[in-house]
Formats: sequence, C-alpha cells, structure tokens
Amino acid sequence: MKMSIDLRMNRVLLCFSLICLFSVGAYVPTVSAGALSAPQIKSYRQGQLKTYFGADFFYATQSFDGSGNSGALTSSGDYYYLLEMPLGIRYSFNDSWAFDLAGIFAAAESKTSDITYKATRSNSSLNGVYFGTDFVLMRSPFELIPELDVIYPLEKYDTTTDYVMTSEGVLQATGALRIQHSFGAFLMFGRLGYTYRAEGRSSLLPYSIAGAYDTGSTAFGLAVSGFQSLSTDQDQAKPLLRNTTISRVQGGARKFYSIEPSMVDLSLFLNMEISPRWSLDFNGGYDVAGTSYAQGPHGGMTLTINWDLFQKKGTGSQDISAPLTPESRLSTEKDIQMFKEEVQDGVDQKLFQARPTPIPEPPAQKNPAKNSIQKSNSRPTKEQLQQELDETEMKIKLKRKRR
Repeated sequence: MKMSIDLRMNRVLLCFSLICLFSVGAYVPTVSAGALSAPQIKSYRQGQLKTYFGADFFYATQSFDGSGNSGALTSSGDYYYLLEMPLGIRYSFNDSWAFDLAGIFAAAESKTSDITYKATRSNSSLNGVYFGTDFVLMRSPFELIPELDVIYPLEKYDTTTDYVMTSEGVLQATGALRIQHSFGAFLMFGRLGYTYRAEGRSSLLPYSIAGAYDTGSTAFGLAVSGFQSLSTDQDQAKPLLRNTTISRVQGGARKFYSIEPSMVDLSLFLNMEISPRWSLDFNGGYDVAGTSYAQGPHGGMTLTINWDLFQKKGTGSQDISAPLTPESRLSTEKDIQMFKEEVQDGVDQKLFQARPTPIPEPPAQKNPAKNSIQKSNSRPTKEQLQQELDETEMKIKLKRKRR
C-alpha cells in the first residue's frame, strides 16, 4: 500500500514538473544566459530522469567597451538587471548517453537617464527553447564527452526594439568537448567548444575550467569560464545603430546585441546533496574582464530532483537510496545493486530462520586384517564340533566297508 502511494506521488510531482517546463521554460548554462550556473560533473545512469528549477540574477552598472576598458553606463544612475527562472529536464537513455530539454523564463529591467531616451523599461518572457545531447566517448584515463546544444529563440530584437532585452534573440548551435576526472575527493573538469550564431553575429569560443573538493554530500569549488569572439560581426563596420539601441533599451549595458563580445568570469560554487533524490546548487561570481560586454556580479541557485520512475530494480542499476560518494558524481561509477528486505512488519522473523542441519558422522572403516584375525581366533560352538565328529565317524565306516 505504501509503495503504491509513493508511486502515485512520484507521478503527480513528475506531471507538475513537466507542466511547469512547457508553461514556464527551463534553464541551461549558455553564453546567452544572464548568469552562469554552478558547474557540474555530468553523470549517466540508465532510466534516470532529472528535473531542475532555480533562479539566477545579474546586475550591471558598468560595461566593457570595445578595447576592454571598464566604465559606467550611459549616464550616472543607469542600471540593467536580469532575473532568470530556470526549469528543465535531463534523461539518460543508458549509461553513456543523455539529452536535455529546457528553456528560460526571464524578467529584465533597465533605467536610462539620457534625456533623449529617458525611461525605465521592463520586460518578461519565455525567450527560448533549448535542446542538448551528450555521450561518453572515452572513459580512460579520463572521461571525454562530446556535446551538442541548440537554442531556438522565441523573441527577436533589432534596431527598432524599444523594450529591454532578455536574451540574444538569434539561433545558436554549440558543439563542445568536455573532459572530467576525479582524483579521490578532488574533481576536475573543463570544456571547450564552438558556437555558431545566426543573422550575421560573430561566432564564439566558449570555455570553462573548474575544480572542486567533494566530501560525498557537499562539493565546493572555483570556476573560470567565458567566451571569445572568433569571426567578424556583419555590423562591425557600422556599429552605431546597434550601440544606440543598447543605450536606449538597456541603459548602455552590453549584455546582449553587442558587436563581437568577449568575457572572462570568475565564480565560486557549492553543491549540497540534501538526499539521494534532492540537491541544491549555489553559485556566485563576477565578470573580471571582457570587451563589448556588460560587467557586474551574478548569483543563483538550482534545485535538482532525481527520479527513478523508469529504473528497473534488480537489473544492476544503482538504487536511488544508494549512499553518496565523491565518485558517484562521475559516469564511470560502477552500478551497485542495493536491496534490503522489509522486516519491520510485526512478525517474529525467528520463525523464518533456517534451522541448522546436523552434520552426519563418517562411518567407521572396517579393517579386513583385524576381522580375519578375529575370525581365526574365534572358538567353534558345540553344534559345529558335533557335526565334525559325525562327519569323521561316517568317513571311518565307509573305509571299513570298502575293505
């Protein structure tokens, strides 16, 4: 009865998460996101479904110009902030292949004090749909994971836009290679890729490297991440219209729509395993360098739920109640079958204990020599003696007759 109630509750929570996914959106860490999420080691377990939800905040009062110099926005007191509420799902087909489906609901606000564009603008929207897939190509001496990410925008921006932007607003496709490895309690991982952006935007080289110390239930670490423009933007020779739009709708913060941006971010992150099913991620950082990009602090948190609705018990898959270890964050973890019989049911379990089987003693070995000695030393009975006498007497009588 308890198992059926738990199963129904799991299905209700899962349906609620999926409804939220398609009505609100989901978060994936991309260069177009308002804040970078906490770096995570990717894991794979056949039949595992993860849902995650969180909030990321970015605030800027200054920007990097095209030469990499940091300065205030268009006017004193101008600002730009972006709040993203992430929600997504990740499903593992097997022990080496998984996919993600996600999107982002975002809300932004900007203040422009310039007399020409003076206004406080705000906007909220589901700004894009994300699909990603990755698989383990190599497991030794480290894990090598190719990744493919695609972002389809649900909002478009141009030089006539008069509301604050919440995303880049163009199709983006990223191919990347991820490397991850554990050295006992220390986890190291890095990522390098190539991002194509449509509508003449410059292509990007996203990268990240991070290290963490993992106690089994808590991991904390440091990450350096960012991106660099590789190609020439189609508006590179005539940036005035784009820069004017940014000054008007974003207070001069070049978070999106800028020409050939680059950025380097330094962040701290913390992962807490509340239970084998629930985990919390926290992150916070600052853009320490860049060109044509907004500068400011960011921070956020993400709640992740691990589901085992599609895992088959007794097939070698790790049970959701398995204990946490530093190695469990890696996809190379060996599956552990964890089965525990329910014995707290009020019945005396001694009745079902097996009784000890008595060990039979080996039969005594017969000694033929001893038996022959005993046979030779045994005394004849009276009947045997009388029979021998009768036979002797009969032989004597027969001999006399023959004479």
